[in-house]
Amino acid sequence: MKELLSKIRYCDLEIKSLIALKNRMECNAMSIKAFNSKEKVSGTKNLSGTYGIVNDYIDIESIIHTKVQQLMDDKKKALSIIDTLDNPIYRIVLIERYFNSQSWKSIAYDIDRSEKWTRDLHWKALKECRNKVESR
Repeated sequence: MKELLSKIRYCDLEIKSLIALKNRMECNAMSIKAFNSKEKVSGTKNLSGTYGIVNDYIDIESIIHTKVQQLMDDKKKALSIIDTLDNPIYRIVLIERYFNSQSWKSIAYDIDRSEKWTRDLHWKALKECRNKVESR
């Protein structure tokens, strides 16, 4: 269970990084488009940079789409296990940490406990998840 939840957390962060990269590529494409429109006035056209960015952009879009699909499948699987936990605090800690990428400090603040207590609770929740999976 810990591996699945860690995979969800890091995949989510990776998708955010890829989206930031895609956004930078859009900015680059816009600057090349502006540069090429200036060249049109002089009669020259250098579109190879634009074509390269478009191809890279399409590749990034495809990678993001694939990773989002994998992430959604993993989240469904993990959530089906988390939903079986009887203790609502266990569910909150796991969802906030792995689905919402919250820090230990933020989670501890939200549930009005210390960070150490929150981490201990996290390990207890993971142990209960493992027990639930093994009893299926």
